[in-house]
Formats: sequence, C-alpha cells, structure tokens
Amino acid sequence: MGNVLKAPDDVRFRTIRRSNKLFARTVGAESAALELLDALGFAACGDELRVASPDMALFWMAQEACREASRPPQAQEPVNSIEGNPERDQGL
Repeated sequence: MGNVLKAPDDVRFRTIRRSNKLFARTVGAESAALELLDALGFAACGDELRVASPDMALFWMAQEACREASRPPQAQEPVNSIEGNPERDQGL
C-alpha cells in the first residue's frame, strides 16, 4: 500500500504476482488480506493482481488501519465511547 501511495502512477507498484513466494506465504495465505486487496480495487489478471486506478484516500485509510492493527495492544489508543465517558459524566 505504501508504494502505491508514494508512486500511484508506477504500474510496478500496482501489480502483485500471486506466484511470488513471499506474497503466497504471507498475504496470499490470509483470506482477510485478500479481501482487503479486493476492496482496494485489485483484480485478478492471470498470475497477477492489478489495480488500474487506485483510490488514494482508500489506500491511505487501509494503510493506517493495518498499522493500528499491528501495534501491540498497550500501544493502541483507547476508543472514546459515549458509555463510560468521564467528560460526559461530569457534564463537560
């Protein structure tokens, strides 16, 4: 995702070979990762997955979500929900 964000016009970064051993062992082995690539617009074309015209905002959001998900739990910021919100409970 980062390479697409850095150089969206470079077709090399918008193409993934499914036969690539590292891809097959990591991303290609995870159904959720393949679903994310599909949601980003990657489509099968022979042995490759290609995205014709990437939605940069969507790529940025996906990259940030992946970064957040890969952080250790203690590093993640708490979600501020309405229930149990001390500011709301104090009338602020």
